[in-house]
Amino acid sequence: MELLTIFVLFAIFLIIISLYNFSEQKSLKKKRSGQDITTFIEYFSGETICKSICIEVYHSLQKHTWFRDFPVHPKDDIAKIYGICEEDFVDAIVELAEMCNRQLPSDEEIENGNVTTILLVEDLVRFLSSLDKIVEDR
Repeated sequence: MELLTIFVLFAIFLIIISLYNFSEQKSLKKKRSGQDITTFIEYFSGETICKSICIEVYHSLQKHTWFRDFPVHPKDDIAKIYGICEEDFVDAIVELAEMCNRQLPSDEEIENGNVTTILLVEDLVRFLSSLDKIVEDR
């Protein structure tokens, strides 16, 4: 019976977190009315960031929201807004690097601390942009 109680409490906890996340995203969506992928790309216009990276990051993060047309913002905290953290975050970076045709740093570079900390969406865009482009053999 204790196991069932723990399971029910855990399920309630997950529902509460999901409802809170839904409410937060709904509020942000309303506040960001009129913002879209164009405003996202424009944010990086003064930098040498490939437009395709911005597009891939934007659409990828939208998949982690309750709303199909959620306006992703460069200053968004990736863990708080999109719920991506730990192993899921590493998987997301690997997937995005592949989609953007970018070479991830080696394990040695990572261990030596040659990788910037990624907390915000803009950190992710700049990180991907800093990676070497993969040159395909012909």
